[in-house]
Amino acid sequence: MFREFGKITSRSKKVLFCSFLISLLFFLFSPVADAAFVDNGDGTVTDTTTGLMWQKADDGIPRNWLEALEYAEGLELAGCNTWRLPNIKELRSIVDRSQTDPAIDTSIFSAQSDKYWSSTLFRYFKKEFVVDFLSGRMRFADPLGEVHFIRAVTGGCNLDRTAPTVVSTSPANGATGVAVNTLITAEFSEGMDPATITGATFLTNAGATPVAGTVSYSNGTATFTPSANLPSDTTYYATIKPGVKDVAGNSLAADYWWSFTTIDATPPSGSIIIDGNASYTKSTTVTLSLPATDNSGVVDSMQLSNDGVSWSAWEAYSPVKSWDLTSGDAEKTVYVKFRDATGNQSVAYSDTIILDTSGPFVTVDAVISPTNKTSQTISGTTEAGATVEVRVDTWANVCVVEVDNTTWECAISGLAEGVNTVTVKAIDEAGNFNSAGTNITVDTVAPTGSVVIENNAAWTNSRAVALNLSASDNSGVVSSMRFANVGDTWSAWEAFALNKLWSLDPGDGIKTVSVQFMDGSGNQSDIFSDTIELDTVSPSFTVDATAVIHTNVPSRTVTVTGTREADAIVNVVVDTAAMPGVSYPTAISWECAINSLVAGYNNVAITAIDGVGNESAESKVS
Repeated sequence: MFREFGKITSRSKKVLFCSFLISLLFFLFSPVADAAFVDNGDGTVTDTTTGLMWQKADDGIPRNWLEALEYAEGLELAGCNTWRLPNIKELRSIVDRSQTDPAIDTSIFSAQSDKYWSSTLFRYFKKEFVVDFLSGRMRFADPLGEVHFIRAVTGGCNLDRTAPTVVSTSPANGATGVAVNTLITAEFSEGMDPATITGATFLTNAGATPVAGTVSYSNGTATFTPSANLPSDTTYYATIKPGVKDVAGNSLAADYWWSFTTIDATPPSGSIIIDGNASYTKSTTVTLSLPATDNSGVVDSMQLSNDGVSWSAWEAYSPVKSWDLTSGDAEKTVYVKFRDATGNQSVAYSDTIILDTSGPFVTVDAVISPTNKTSQTISGTTEAGATVEVRVDTWANVCVVEVDNTTWECAISGLAEGVNTVTVKAIDEAGNFNSAGTNITVDTVAPTGSVVIENNAAWTNSRAVALNLSASDNSGVVSSMRFANVGDTWSAWEAFALNKLWSLDPGDGIKTVSVQFMDGSGNQSDIFSDTIELDTVSPSFTVDATAVIHTNVPSRTVTVTGTREADAIVNVVVDTAAMPGVSYPTAISWECAINSLVAGYNNVAITAIDGVGNESAESKVS
């Protein structure tokens, strides 16, 4: 923006110098024009003589001439952006020669007692004209080597000096039947300064009584919002005061007022909530919550219905009421309407709830009882959505379980010895309940008992033996038993019985039979045993060779002797004579005196039987 200084010839210098002297004399001796200044109140001053508008105060920053040009042309002030540096003639027009230090009307302008730039260049000296407001005289200044102050001027900015007006209102002046919740608005002819539109410049009164409220402004419209609904059948006066200003600072010329009269045509609004918004109830009597409001501030009355067709009589409004549903389990709907003091009726509001007066079914699956376990998971079925509580009379805890579809289960621990009574309670969403029960008998005490082989015999000659069994349990029932020979595996469990046929291991010797008992809870007893000696070999015996085979003894008596197995019994049978019996002189000998033999052959048959009944083969003597 800075103008380039061209080269000047010697002849041109003379011409320019003469021109400068003439111009200088003109500026020095030409009078300063009389000016009439008006302070616009927005940081500008208008010269009514020249029509120029001046910057009221410089910004206090000295600049070189180039910077001064940039500052002036970039200035935006009072809605105007056509500012520039004044030429020397324009700048001298604001000099007040009746004053010095500074030489300007300080009641209008704010100025430094210093030099101010003009836009006028004196090419001969490559200087710019300035005005020194210390004295009001014109000077020259180096445009780049000196810094001075700037007072910008404009002649092409058309500013708004027209007072704003109110072009429309709501409600309109003289309106009747205005709703009590209305907003009071005024539309202006132009954009307004929002800071000037306040509760002090926008008033509403009912006669001499001010109406409380808040004031706002948006898009050319001022709004008065009452703090509460206006009473009906009342005339109100709204007033806009001259304190309101447009964006150019122009004030409303005079008070603007209008009036209107209210009437309440707005019905109440509200809602209904049954039993605190519960989904179910088991009682036909429910509690209704009935919140409601009205623009007049008062809800006067209400009426209710179970079908939306037949309504109760109007009654005084209450926010809470007890109400009877129709009978029969089903979803129920209750309706309510509200009415204000003016008679405005609301729409019907409704809420629903399910009436359920029947308890849910509940079953308990078979439990393990008796058992020797102190914990057990039980299960069953119930109504979908129900909650199940499981209590045990011997158990401190309560098992509360959610139902998965229609099944439930509960893990019980800490069951006591003996009978545990289990109660299962199902509670549906309406609070109805039903119960079912079962018993779990805990038995951790094992049975006791004994086994006796062959009635406590010491010997047997047969592997097949008869066992006598006795057992008892604190539960009263011994359910099963099993057996084993020494060194063998146990037999399968079988039902308990008092008698049992059992096969001993093969091979003669001492045999042990073991038994174990189990009760219905699964408790296994200690091992009980008994022994017996198995002897399956026939006893040995001999007949002495000295036995008389031929005799002529008149008594016809012969004594037969021999040896025998210890404790064996020897039997002597003669086909021709009676036998007096066998005697046993020692533990391993025997003898028998045979009488009344007959002439001829007498056949003698001799056998031995041991203590367990084994009988030897016959030995015959003739």
